Amino acid sequence: MNTFLSHKSIITDSFHAIARHCALCLLLALVLCVDMAGAATFTARVRWIPDGDTIRLADGRWVRLVGIDTPETGKDGDPDQTGAADARAMLRSLIGRDSVTINTVQPHKDRHGRLLGTVRLRDGRVCNEELLRVGLAFHYWFSGQPDSMVKRYTALQSAAIAGERGFWPKVLDTRHAKRKWIGNAHSRRAFPKGSSAAKDIRRKNQVEFDNLREALEQGYSPARKYSPFAQ
Repeated sequence: MNTFLSHKSIITDSFHAIARHCALCLLLALVLCVDMAGAATFTARVRWIPDGDTIRLADGRWVRLVGIDTPETGKDGDPDQTGAADARAMLRSLIGRDSVTINTVQPHKDRHGRLLGTVRLRDGRVCNEELLRVGLAFHYWFSGQPDSMVKRYTALQSAAIAGERGFWPKVLDTRHAKRKWIGNAHSRRAFPKGSSAAKDIRRKNQVEFDNLREALEQGYSPARKYSPFAQ
């Protein structure tokens, strides 16, 4: 009888040990899944920098600097937008020939298949932030953008505007920027008042600003169709 109980105890203990092991494996698998779904961080060399907010890595992948936008470089004979050449030169100067650390941010890729992330230099500076700091990029809000990034990028942009750095003095002095703008509280995009896009915004989502600067300081981004840099 005692022998039987002893064997039963051993079997029970073994079962519990196996159950604990399985639970641990399941937990580890869940952690790995979460990590795979979250941000990825890696170091890479840069092959080419075509503009102020895009880089191509040595392995062929493209990276779009997340949370910012820079003026467009001219294509098909069109001229550069205001500040485009300066933004590209700044990014090239920051990176030089060094390797950079990419930290991807959800949704990880844009509709063109480019990785979305921050680009960190060896000295710890983040290229996305440096371009905002010197007034050669503007904050570009996107759905799911971390609140900490929204606050930091908006603050850097506001400081650049107040300090009249980069392209801001010229851009904000245009008639286009001085007119009233209508923001879409859902998309955080701003449109010139009276434009067809502004009229299409649902009334409950409309936010009126006296000028573009006020919209920018409230965390809104000018819609690309009405870019102040093309004026």
